[in-house]
Amino acid sequence: MIYHDGGIYRGVAEKSLAFFRACLYLIGEIKAITMTSHARLEIVYPFKVIGKMGEIWLSGCTAGYLGEGPEATVQIMQELGYPLDACGVVFRNPEFQMGPPNRWKPKPVPKKAIEDVAIEVLEFIEEFYAENRFMPTGAEINDGCPNITSRAGAHERLHSLKKMGYIEIRHRKPRGIVLL
Repeated sequence: MIYHDGGIYRGVAEKSLAFFRACLYLIGEIKAITMTSHARLEIVYPFKVIGKMGEIWLSGCTAGYLGEGPEATVQIMQELGYPLDACGVVFRNPEFQMGPPNRWKPKPVPKKAIEDVAIEVLEFIEEFYAENRFMPTGAEINDGCPNITSRAGAHERLHSLKKMGYIEIRHRKPRGIVLL
């Protein structure tokens, strides 16, 4: 069975993301995802999520540049269980295919000489993502790390991790932490 958003959400990533979430339970275990270049005018549904019992075709999710379409594609990939290092392909390539998310193993983050509290924050982020398939907020980091006593402390550690190259922070985005 094919579930598609009608092609009416081309350029409206938010709507395709909502459609994906509404239909995900209908397609069963994920077998693959495919992206076809949205630059081809004949392509109405560039992003396809293929499950054992059906497929979801999305017109608002794209790849190959920085923007809302690729960000929605990455969000879907994260929700499906693909690690962040696999999601980087979205911004570099307008076309790609990937097998099931369980074939991807995230790269271990090497622990350089960083302070213990920053290590605690980094490990909390990794564990939170592994359990929830999305990144924590600053408040959740503050609540989840006993050695941080304020949101400012969590913010300070996040910027410390960013300077050392462990994470990227997307400002003005909820859950805008990206593990590198």
